[in-house]
Amino acid sequence: MTPSTEALALAGAFVTASLWMIRTSFQQQRAFAERFIRHLESSLEALKSETAFTRKAICRLTGAVRRNSQLLRRLVEKEEDDGALGER
Repeated sequence: MTPSTEALALAGAFVTASLWMIRTSFQQQRAFAERFIRHLESSLEALKSETAFTRKAICRLTGAVRRNSQLLRRLVEKEEDDGALGER
């Protein structure tokens, strides 16, 4: 082999190795990005589920508080009525 042929072969090997490394790096980056996206999607689904559960719990709690407030108002009104009768 002549020196120019050796240099050309060495440059070709270097370019080939560089392209292989770049391709491998891009494949790894794509795989990482896909795993990250799957993680984000699963986190979003979990958050939606938790939000729905919380919404239902708040609705039930709101109804219970409303009923308790009505009962307390009736008790207070009854006590006021009973107190007014007792004062006479």
